[in-house]
Amino acid sequence: MRNISLKSFAVVGLAIATLSSCNSMKNLDKDYYSVNPQPLEVHGGKVKIDINGQYPEKLFKKNVAVELTPQLRYEAGNTDFKMAEFQGEEYPGNATVIPYETGKSVSYTDEIDYTPEMENSELYININGKKGDKVKEFEAIKLADGVITTSLLVQDDFKSSMVPPTYEQTTKHESSAMVNFNLGSSVVKGSELKQEDYKALSELVKSSGKEEKMTITSVSLVGYASPEGEAEDNAKLSDDRAKKVQAKIESSVKRAKIQYQEDLFSKEAKGADWEGVYVAIKNSNIEDKDMILRSLDDQPLLETKEKTLKSLSTTYDVIKDDILPELRRTNIVVGYDLVGKTDEEIKELSAKTVEELKVEITKADNTKAFQLDAEEVLYAAKLADSKETRLDIMKKGMELYPADYRFATNAGHCSQMLGNSDDAIALFEKAFEIEENDVTINNLAVATALKGDVATANELFTKSTSPEAAYNRGVKAIKEGDYAKAIEEMQGKNTFNLALAKVLNGDFDGGIKTLDAGDVKTCKGDYLRAIASQRLGKTDDAKKFIASAIEKNPKLEEKVKKDLEFREIYAAPVAEAAE
Repeated sequence: MRNISLKSFAVVGLAIATLSSCNSMKNLDKDYYSVNPQPLEVHGGKVKIDINGQYPEKLFKKNVAVELTPQLRYEAGNTDFKMAEFQGEEYPGNATVIPYETGKSVSYTDEIDYTPEMENSELYININGKKGDKVKEFEAIKLADGVITTSLLVQDDFKSSMVPPTYEQTTKHESSAMVNFNLGSSVVKGSELKQEDYKALSELVKSSGKEEKMTITSVSLVGYASPEGEAEDNAKLSDDRAKKVQAKIESSVKRAKIQYQEDLFSKEAKGADWEGVYVAIKNSNIEDKDMILRSLDDQPLLETKEKTLKSLSTTYDVIKDDILPELRRTNIVVGYDLVGKTDEEIKELSAKTVEELKVEITKADNTKAFQLDAEEVLYAAKLADSKETRLDIMKKGMELYPADYRFATNAGHCSQMLGNSDDAIALFEKAFEIEENDVTINNLAVATALKGDVATANELFTKSTSPEAAYNRGVKAIKEGDYAKAIEEMQGKNTFNLALAKVLNGDFDGGIKTLDAGDVKTCKGDYLRAIASQRLGKTDDAKKFIASAIEKNPKLEEKVKKDLEFREIYAAPVAEAAE
């Protein structure tokens, strides 16, 4: 903020006095104008001013008026802010009245659109005095110097999203089967061991003894009974069923000569499966199932509940024939680890041609896949030692798995990082065509921005919840002058733009720390460090960073000399700052 001197304010007083044929300038030493900010600043593409003033008592004559028009003057021309008018108590107008006896405090605010030529400018206030039909123009008062343009350092560094690999060399898996029993029996029927789920589970267990990349980690057995007998009998029966199935599996393991530890098997007896009864009836097509469930619920004691179920099973054949038999069982869950390809194996395969990779192989769990599955291709790109190699691998992934949006997405990201905007645009648009989600929406917005349509891109950024979209909304917020929102949106991204937002929001030290955390060593990074240091009053640091910025980009020397951020220090030669 700058206080305008008595000499400057006297011009307004002289205008009023001249028009009133009065030379009294009593109490002018108490009068002032102030303008904020000083120098002016551009935010959100606007130059805004706030002016406060004080007309002392008995200065503003009753029969005069004054028109005050702030004006920004620059080499190519000038731009007016809105005019403000004040009048005495007896002047015939509708302007703000300044009482003669008491005087009055006045305030003014307005903004204009910024244009580049305004950077080197001066703010004046033009004065017209009026009395009756007479209008007299007086000498203008200079209020401020130039416009600080630090907010315009914002960069259009829109971030594209990529999908990281989820490949893990060792992965955990489960396979399950079920063995059913006759009513009241724990004898394992031969027909049950021929069921597809049990045969597949048995083969899986046997193969673990031959497959180096597969390890059985657990075998869980849970025995159940249908709730048709005594609770104590059902508990024993469910335990016996689990034991008998475990014995069968142990026998297979021994025949396959598989070594295992004693704690591989775990066994549990659940007794009567009442929960299974309710679920099965609820999911059945029995017309009276709601009535049946209410009938069971109405029985508070287990004994009467069992009698009710027995009665219902004689009435409803589906309960007797379909529901209860499925409850007499042992559930088996086998847990196992699969060890995938090593980093070296994946890197070697990723160098092959697409046709070579398309040869199918049988994996350890008997599933089929190409030489590299989708997750392995994504991981291969992560292992690549250059952006070019990473892009090549992603393009192979596009051919191998054309319906997987991730490969076009990541290929587009690589292309953008390599500066191939046209390729990035095409790839981002292709990924969006394959699948619309937060990642592809953000990248479509980036493609739109790369084509020059930033307005549409900003609309798309609002439709994605990806971290990169949030960052991109932060870039927009800086341009709109909403620095607090920009900081919120850009959290976690230690970039030049986040540092700029912090500096513009008054956190100068935070801006420097963000640049350091992001290892931003560019000439613009040093330029912003200089601005933040100067605003902190650390002139020596500011000079050091100015010198570093100019060393990296000599063209900045001319900008530094004109930048009002450094108006208090740049009288010293740049060479001195470098020492």
